[in-house]
Amino acid sequence: MQKMLKTLEVLTLKLQAEDLTMLLVRKYFDAIINLYPELQLYLGANASIIQCKDFESAIVEIQNHTDPVLTDAQRESVKCFENTLSIVIHVSNTHNNSNDGSTDSIFDNIDRDEKRRKINSKLCYRDLTYIPPTSVCVERLFSKVKHLLSDSRENMSDSTMETLVLLKH
Repeated sequence: MQKMLKTLEVLTLKLQAEDLTMLLVRKYFDAIINLYPELQLYLGANASIIQCKDFESAIVEIQNHTDPVLTDAQRESVKCFENTLSIVIHVSNTHNNSNDGSTDSIFDNIDRDEKRRKINSKLCYRDLTYIPPTSVCVERLFSKVKHLLSDSRENMSDSTMETLVLLKH
């Protein structure tokens, strides 16, 4: 139980990274499920918490393959992201890992593979790495705004508040 909690603690820290992609989250979750199959119900690709399974699986497939194979439902869910331009992207996820030789090792291989991954081809879809897989960055933004919005600043104009938020973020 202690080892499982330590592994999940490492995972939660990794899920707070700014440069996280849906593909990387899926790989992390799959690694955890491989170690602890009882978490499949909560972290699996078909977990009940996932609102749009076709959308999520399509994004993961697109981020994982140069020429993704999508079902009709998946294709329809990401139709707005179709691209006819030839572009080149380099996916590089950098995470500051402190490798103590224990629970980090299951994530190190995933991180290493992601750093080496380069896609140079004509893509059918736009670069979708900007889609945040977690709400951590949004929660941080709200937290910063909470400190800006106080009783002493209630007369501040919207444009001034927007400028302060942009400068703080």
